[in-house]
Amino acid sequence: MVKKKGFPKLRQGTLTLEMLKKANLGGYERTIYRILHFPFLHKLLHQPSLIIFNPQLAQSMIDAKFMLYNIYSGRYIHLGIKKEDNSGFYVSVTFLERKTPYQGDCC
Repeated sequence: MVKKKGFPKLRQGTLTLEMLKKANLGGYERTIYRILHFPFLHKLLHQPSLIIFNPQLAQSMIDAKFMLYNIYSGRYIHLGIKKEDNSGFYVSVTFLERKTPYQGDCC
């Protein structure tokens, strides 16, 4: 079971996509593109398009101040960030992968 052993397997480099598929029946197909596009995150950080994100306007529960996004391999990846009150650093609050740009609709 991945739930109890997932992090150690991830840390050891022995967690496989097949293990994730078995552990997340039905949800795997919804998340596989996020997994496959996560490596593009470093490119996004170097060349983002940026919008000031307004959760109320987007009718979203995502607590982000900015949304960084770009298109890679025909899919949009988005990184929502906000400023931490205690440190003043910007931290990520969400990572999305979609066929279309995020506009406040379903995650």
